[in-house]
Amino acid sequence: MGIKTLAILAAILASAGHFAMAASMDPGGPGFLHLNSGLEQEYNDNLFFSPSDQEEDLISTGTFGIEAGYKSEKTEINLKPLWRFYKYVENTDLDDNDQLYRATLEHQVTPRFSLNAKGAYINDNRREDQVEETGVVFENVERTRWEGLLAAEYLLSEKAAVNAFGQYWNDDYEDRRLRSSLSDLEAAGGGIGFSHLMSVFYHPTYFRLNTGYFNYDYDSADTDYYYLTMGASAEINETYTFMAEAGPRYTDSEFDAARRESIPGTSSSSVVIRRENSSDWGWNGLLSLAYRGEKTKWELGLSREITASSGETQTVEQTELRLDYDCRWTWEWSTNLLMRYYYKESDRENSDIDDGAQDTLIVQPRVRYRINNDWFLQGSYRYTWRDDNDFDESWDRNQMLFQIGHNWKIWE
Repeated sequence: MGIKTLAILAAILASAGHFAMAASMDPGGPGFLHLNSGLEQEYNDNLFFSPSDQEEDLISTGTFGIEAGYKSEKTEINLKPLWRFYKYVENTDLDDNDQLYRATLEHQVTPRFSLNAKGAYINDNRREDQVEETGVVFENVERTRWEGLLAAEYLLSEKAAVNAFGQYWNDDYEDRRLRSSLSDLEAAGGGIGFSHLMSVFYHPTYFRLNTGYFNYDYDSADTDYYYLTMGASAEINETYTFMAEAGPRYTDSEFDAARRESIPGTSSSSVVIRRENSSDWGWNGLLSLAYRGEKTKWELGLSREITASSGETQTVEQTELRLDYDCRWTWEWSTNLLMRYYYKESDRENSDIDDGAQDTLIVQPRVRYRINNDWFLQGSYRYTWRDDNDFDESWDRNQMLFQIGHNWKIWE
């Protein structure tokens, strides 16, 4: 554990102690302190997500987290440090731990003006849960991430508002010898938006306009990304909401490209790495239909955008189809179904040995049983399938997970 980690941990524990002391002096006050812990057992039939050398293993994971906060009429502060410790039955050289420290601040400056800030420091090796958000499966390689977000919203009237945000994150892979294709990434950007409440066919409808810019700096590629989207979200009735947005996007990239060049005086050729530029126009879009019932809620969405995932070597144009379904059958029993389909392709032909398109499918059902207000049991199954068009092969992975968790509300 490095000096930075110790400093962060000391600051979080000191803040948690402050909130705990405030809450203990006034149990009905604005401070709260929760301790979260859990044990998870996993079976994985393709540990390294390999198309040929499939290896199975059992992984035991222990987690411990703290959630401390302060909430008043105008201000809300939340600190969430989390530690994960995992042990493998066969691949004991992969035994390690993850450290995640997150903080959020929300402040209502005036009745019309609000601010929101988020920050995180993460040192992790195993990032299985990120496949749900990015469609990227990683090996156990140590990564250090810093991230921050600052957002603001101003109400122009009872029906109109403007918002702006700035965002930064930095991914650094410590041990590059394990897999040279995992690329460091530094990203920064921001955007502004406008929304206006209208009534269309007697249904509340929000008109939306958003524009922004991001720079993605990989080890071998640098991309400037600009976008503009226009659309609306409408409350069809008390339970259904529909959203649609679309607009142009533009990318300007500088990258290392592999080119085959003839060797003078011979009939052979060699691959030469050269720095090249590429510009590309395209479009972004989003369609979403959501249902919110008394016990059931679900959302079906389709989107297309430029993304820059951690560990990849360049930005990609991604089409995503997603489904989230939640149902609480009784107070004790609830179920969840998560489905993701990703289609990723390069937005440029950057090499004679070009990156092919990839399809990824994730299906994950979960069942949770609440023993009481503090304890729960959860079982889940995750199926991951990948098709690589460049090598014309596909492979998959099955994971079965069982978890027991506890939430100790010391003060709230």
